[in-house]
Amino acid sequence: MAGFGGKKMLRTLRYVTLLIVAIGLTPALWADRIVLKNGETIEGTIVLEASGKLTIQTATGIRKIRIRDILSREKGESALDIYREKAGAIGPRDAKGHYELGLWCKEQGLAAEAKAEFQETIRFDRDHDGARKELGYILRGGRWVLGQPKAKKKRPSGDAPPKGGDVAKGPSKTDPAKKKSEKTVDPSSPSTGGLTPEQQENQKIARANWRKRMAEYEGVPWEKAWKIQGPGYVLHCSSTYENALWYAKAIAKIDQELRRFFRKAKIIRFQNSDTSVYVYKSREEFMERTGSGAGGFFRINTGAIHAYHGTFGNTGNTISVLGHEYTHKWESKVVNGFMNMPPWIFEGLAVYFGDGVIVPRKGKARAKARQIPRDRLLVVQRAIVEDRYVRISDLIRTPQSRFSGFHYAHAWSVIYMLVNTNDSNRDVFNQIFTNCVNNKMNPSDFEDVCRGIGGVTAFEDKWKAWVMKQKIPPAGGVEEGVFLSDFANFSVAQPDETWVFDQDSTSVPPGDVAWFQIAIKKEKGLIAVLAGNNEERLSADAVVSRKKEQLDKTHEVISTDRLIANGYEAYEIVYKEKPPEKKEEPKKPKVPSRAPYVGQEGDEGKKEGEEKKPEPLKKFRRVYLTTVPHVIMLELSAPVDEFDKYSSDFEKTVQSILLTLR
Repeated sequence: MAGFGGKKMLRTLRYVTLLIVAIGLTPALWADRIVLKNGETIEGTIVLEASGKLTIQTATGIRKIRIRDILSREKGESALDIYREKAGAIGPRDAKGHYELGLWCKEQGLAAEAKAEFQETIRFDRDHDGARKELGYILRGGRWVLGQPKAKKKRPSGDAPPKGGDVAKGPSKTDPAKKKSEKTVDPSSPSTGGLTPEQQENQKIARANWRKRMAEYEGVPWEKAWKIQGPGYVLHCSSTYENALWYAKAIAKIDQELRRFFRKAKIIRFQNSDTSVYVYKSREEFMERTGSGAGGFFRINTGAIHAYHGTFGNTGNTISVLGHEYTHKWESKVVNGFMNMPPWIFEGLAVYFGDGVIVPRKGKARAKARQIPRDRLLVVQRAIVEDRYVRISDLIRTPQSRFSGFHYAHAWSVIYMLVNTNDSNRDVFNQIFTNCVNNKMNPSDFEDVCRGIGGVTAFEDKWKAWVMKQKIPPAGGVEEGVFLSDFANFSVAQPDETWVFDQDSTSVPPGDVAWFQIAIKKEKGLIAVLAGNNEERLSADAVVSRKKEQLDKTHEVISTDRLIANGYEAYEIVYKEKPPEKKEEPKKPKVPSRAPYVGQEGDEGKKEGEEKKPEPLKKFRRVYLTTVPHVIMLELSAPVDEFDKYSSDFEKTVQSILLTLR
């Protein structure tokens, strides 16, 4: 791919794009142009590249061609590309913006995209009249319901059977035509029987999205990896071309943010050399070609960065890995001797840029290094509350071999506070970083810098106070009884007004490391909603199978079963706590009898030393849904004797879930 053009070229492209939209040219006139070796030219939009083939949407339909038959290809901007740009420019929860974009998609013939935008509209404005009507809803009894089209009467061919006569029967069980159609149904997928048209559509979209996302991990053979030359880097990527462009955009923005951060550095080596960045299509290919089991790495001797397409931990993705490793690349350029920096500085800065730079898949690229990573802040705050945090005097002495994810979070928080709070803290950062540029930074050097602000202990107290003042970035928001998550792309509703949302509730049972958690409470019932990354791209039943193995050791598993949650394929597990094992107490020596216990008023009958009444055993029902790249879990917990009392309400929440698949 050619290098990026100048500002004049970009202005020209923007003008041409606007002109095309204004005069209403069809998408096919401004799309991908493929020239085959036999001389044929195909114009359309590439919708999938996998298994050595291109799938192209043309004006006349879908074409599939073998990549080896292609002589050349030119990438254009189709109506679908323009749609993605427009979608990225819509502000958060902008119902009007989504509706107007839906109408534009409808005019352009983008039916699926139009429907998705109308669905987004009613997510944020549930009673939007225009969007509801576009989706086929009608207002009945004060409620929006999907209108059922009237069945068309078929004109009988030949003589109609007389009243009361024989009526032609449907195909028999042995009808070969029916058998053939049954074979086309995926046996691993639940039947669509009994689902509403809307739920069937949800199921259809979810399955298509799963196939599309899985195709990103099939990609292309490494020998045919996409190569994109950018300012200061060369990207090699074997995932889809769309992902390659996304990662190229991310690298450019990360590089721009790092240049801004290090603009005052006096020593920058290898300034004119391009950074080679390798993004493999899957963890399997990454391990096969590099032999590494990490999420990514930077090679100091070659200056190359290696990563793979996927998700990491709770909130990480390939963008955060590229930001992390690209920061190490810049540190090696700025500092005269990479290992002059102790781990808490070079890893803290890498987390600062890796977790803090946000580059969306669609729309205008924007880098924001001051983004507070939710999971890192949670780790440090909880460690401080529980008095198990890493002391500053220990953090600055921890070697790389012992630097864990726990240390990463602490190092990030120290760097963030120094860089983003006040002039005094920025002066401290400048002093320690200047020391790293030309000299080896030792723990004693940091202690010397801290003497000017009261010493390391005073610095630690200030750091802890700052950490505890920071607000955890919201996982989503509650509007009219519906929790909306822009992070995990789903929404879920409370059963009714008697249940109360308690976002980030500490009462949610621990044990599942989650991206975020919310709770819906009512009396002794609790509905917890947790979400995290689906790193291994597991199906819901595979997730439950793993959970069952864990729970079999600690709980009594009652059942596991497949179900449909608002059209989405899901799996559930029901289990309860086991009664505590009775321990034989050692025989107590005989003691002289005492006077009867005399308690206070209202304490009649209580004996001295009487044990506290044990908590009632609880029963749980978990429902798992999986997408690429998320796992979403809904859990009902309540005392065993009262569990059934909340079951129907929990079912309402399960059936209210709506996935926003992007």
